[in-house]
Amino acid sequence: MKRVAIVALGVVVAFVAVSRSHADDRAQCQLRTEQAEARLQQEIREHGQNSPQAVNLRREINVERERCWNQHQGWWSGDDRQWHTERNWSPELDSHSYRAGYKDGLRIGRQEQASGRGYHNPGDYKQYKRGDQAYRNGFWTGYRLAFGIQ
Repeated sequence: MKRVAIVALGVVVAFVAVSRSHADDRAQCQLRTEQAEARLQQEIREHGQNSPQAVNLRREINVERERCWNQHQGWWSGDDRQWHTERNWSPELDSHSYRAGYKDGLRIGRQEQASGRGYHNPGDYKQYKRGDQAYRNGFWTGYRLAFGIQ
């Protein structure tokens, strides 16, 4: 009986250690992504949106997202401060135009919800119509997220 209890305790301890290790790894993925995103914003302020430094950091962010995806089947986005479970990031996600569209879509979607209006076609908004393709993709993503659609 003692042996069974000792073995059971060992299994529980091992499970907790693995779970904690997994959570620590996931937190490290999040931290590395947030640090790279912060460096990207700093480089954009200092050198411009399309500077070689910004381009390199976008690649670094995508490498980190790929690493996180391979380890945890998820990737972290600092823009919306959440883990994503679909492998749907692209280099476009880090463009200024995409980010601006995303933030506008999220803001407008939240305003629509708060005012009691339902979901509308994002293409009906003048901001969407005036944006380039990256902006429209970001707007569409942000707007849908405001309504809980991914």
